[in-house]
Amino acid sequence: MAQELFERLQAGADFEELARAHSDDPASAERGGAWRLFERGAKDALLKEAVFTADVGEVFGPLESPLGFHIGRRDTIEGFDPSLRENNWVRGRAVLIAHR
Repeated sequence: MAQELFERLQAGADFEELARAHSDDPASAERGGAWRLFERGAKDALLKEAVFTADVGEVFGPLESPLGFHIGRRDTIEGFDPSLRENNWVRGRAVLIAHR
């Protein structure tokens, strides 16, 4: 099944439509396959590594994990729902006004 879906995507099928119809992950299926946004880390798991090594718009897979087979696509972060952002990392700036 995974290979068949991958081939359909390679032939131009709509990723979001296939994700809604065929994904066994209810949360991401509802979002057309959208995963959370995350930052690259020192210990990237299989799927995370695949996303970061793919070009934007590239479909990759099928990849086997303990959960099953995954087909992914790297997307740009523009236009994604901010609630999908992973909150494991944050960067900030500050101006210090010292007590006198």
